Amino acid sequence: MVTRVQSVRQVLWVTLGLNLAVAIAKIICGTLTNTLSMIADGYHSTLDGASNIVGLLALGAAHRPPDEDHHYGHRKFEVLATILISLMLFIAAAEILASSWGRLKGGGEPAIFSATGVIIMAVTMAINLGVSRYEGRRGRELGSPFLVADSRHTASDVYVSASVLIAILSVRMGQAWIDPVAAVVIGAVIIYTGYGLLKSSLGVLADRALIDARAIESIAMQFPAVRSCRQVRTRGFSDAVFVDLTLRFDPTLTLREAHAVCDGLEARLRETFPVIADILGHPEPDEG
Repeated sequence: MVTRVQSVRQVLWVTLGLNLAVAIAKIICGTLTNTLSMIADGYHSTLDGASNIVGLLALGAAHRPPDEDHHYGHRKFEVLATILISLMLFIAAAEILASSWGRLKGGGEPAIFSATGVIIMAVTMAINLGVSRYEGRRGRELGSPFLVADSRHTASDVYVSASVLIAILSVRMGQAWIDPVAAVVIGAVIIYTGYGLLKSSLGVLADRALIDARAIESIAMQFPAVRSCRQVRTRGFSDAVFVDLTLRFDPTLTLREAHAVCDGLEARLRETFPVIADILGHPEPDEG
């Protein structure tokens, strides 16, 4: 039977091959025609492949079972890999913007129109769209935040490639200055995408709340023996949420009865929120 980790690896290998093929085609054609925006987009696609490699390396550590030193498992390594992708995006954006600024100031030779370039960009746009949808769908099915994040990154390539296609057609009409301007647009898209990845990843590392505490409290108060529910805290991942809470019970309840209520509450919370991986409840007598 294929495990979740094996399935994620299969998705990454497929997308890696497609991303590298797209990147090589763009860089070769862009270099031959001196099209700055196409070269930039090629390196952007190279980063897509690099992110797949980072993901493959991270899976080796991210999905090891919990041990004596990591009681909650190793899944934050997957988040760290996502942060690395965003940093790589920022570096690429800086290089693209610097090259574009030099071209806009009059440095370097202008781009040359190529019908082959138009075909390559149209084909790669279709490939990027297919890869993004495939990777995003499989990421949601497998509960992999890395695959979902990487699919959003790949989706941004569709818009980037569209701007490159416009730039190539503009060169044909004698408006070569649009090429470096399109490269600037690519740099801006990369920065925006990288910021989104960084923000979501830091939220996981900072233990951002994932379930509304009031919703959990509302369910807890449906049990007559529960006098109050407080200090509700949630953290973890979109598909594996850890819940901590404090419950105050009728002080006349026996330990066995309080335990039975806790079991019932846990079952109802898991039914309402299937993403819950673990619940830690602290029972207290309500003396007031």
